Amino acid sequence: MATVNNILTKPLSLPKCSTSEDSVSNSKKRVFGYITSSLESNASTATAKTTTNHNSSPKRVTSQPINTPDKYYPAQKDGKFALTPTAAKTSRVIYVILNKKTGERYVGKTEQELRERLYSHNFGIAHPEKESGQKRLYEDIREKPENFEIGILRKVDDKENIIDVEKELIAAKGAYDKGYNLTRGGGAQKTGSGTAELPDKVPTPKKYYPLDEAELKFQFSPGVAKTKNVIYVIYDQLTDKRYVGKTEQELRQRFNSHHFNIAHPEKEDGDAELYQAMRERPEDFFAGILYQPTGAEDDLEVLEAYLIEQKGAYEEGYNRVAGIPLTYGDD
Repeated sequence: MATVNNILTKPLSLPKCSTSEDSVSNSKKRVFGYITSSLESNASTATAKTTTNHNSSPKRVTSQPINTPDKYYPAQKDGKFALTPTAAKTSRVIYVILNKKTGERYVGKTEQELRERLYSHNFGIAHPEKESGQKRLYEDIREKPENFEIGILRKVDDKENIIDVEKELIAAKGAYDKGYNLTRGGGAQKTGSGTAELPDKVPTPKKYYPLDEAELKFQFSPGVAKTKNVIYVIYDQLTDKRYVGKTEQELRQRFNSHHFNIAHPEKEDGDAELYQAMRERPEDFFAGILYQPTGAEDDLEVLEAYLIEQKGAYEEGYNRVAGIPLTYGDD
């Protein structure tokens, strides 16, 4: 399976921001706990369509090839990519990073806004000391940023399987055989000790619960507080950062630990950036259930690592570890 890219949204109930809920597709793939791999699809040629103008004879309209971006955006001097506002907000796309000097390409997909996906790439470019920053793609961009540009290959229709489209375009652009992709897209291994079924679209909480400014405790409803076996998220609406965690026990029991750390800055865990921020700005923090698996065999540790990745909670958020390494495969 290939990853389902993150759709970063803000709580519906928050005074400073708004969001739209993502529907969860019935189509599911499988993710496995294993050695980490980079997740990085036969393009059709231009087709001609006939359209009719009521005041004139029919015209021939030629569509763009799906593997040719309408526009490329160059990397900046620091190697990071910046897009126009419209391109940055485009979601559910296949994009390409091109090395103009060598012709090598990296093809990727995202269901979130493209700017959100670029956070991860820009982080890797800016941090060569991190494991993700040691990819050959990022090393080449840091060395010669003027050689690189990025563009949108294709906007993927909701009826299409974005994973399959990514695979087709990785193959069409030679991004695996002759480029920067480390996989052909999707993957095909079934290895490791844990497996989990995932929705095609990354979920967002149905409801967020605020952090009480006086008690510094999250105010869950009684029913939610007793929920077990879930992946939850703590959301900072000011910085858009997230913390993603799991619990097999009741949610209220897991949050007793968070509440303790908030109240004890002198403790090692209480000194973490997340808890410091909550003490300073309690009004900006909300928590909710991100995902509750339905499969009896779903591994929470695998789901946690997957959603940490998709929500950018490690590279761009408050998580201090990325979770277990993952690989992906089809059933």
